[in-house]
Amino acid sequence: MTATKDWQKARKLSYILYRGMFNDTNLSYETKNVHGEDLANQVIDFFEHGSLLVFPAKYVFCNIVYAYYLSKYFGEDFYKCLDDPEVLFDTPCKVLYSDDRIAYDIILRKVLPSIESYPSIVKTRHYFKMEFLINDEDISDVAPTTFIK
Repeated sequence: MTATKDWQKARKLSYILYRGMFNDTNLSYETKNVHGEDLANQVIDFFEHGSLLVFPAKYVFCNIVYAYYLSKYFGEDFYKCLDDPEVLFDTPCKVLYSDDRIAYDIILRKVLPSIESYPSIVKTRHYFKMEFLINDEDISDVAPTTFIK
């Protein structure tokens, strides 16, 4: 049995505290059959201009953002997070790093190490912080309450 990681514990607690707030799986979305360079270009466009609910590009975009912040806040290995299906467990369309390394590598060469400079990640970062109980900035655009520091 694998030990539960700190981020998994925080997520479990946030789902209790924010019961009913994580309902993005009920939103309508579009699916496009893209991979490799085409997928990379779509995700890079999401970083540069804002993301849409178009999968698998939305998954890859969120997976990169979540892996980045799991590494930053919980000390997790960035590339292992990109390949961990538990990071974004409730998605309609998973494309892990090992599923399309070509796309991920193109994207990562473009957006790292300056990922935090992209305004398009703000809402995803706020959802991440809500989901993992990180209270170091105002996330009231996604969370109903802010926890005391």
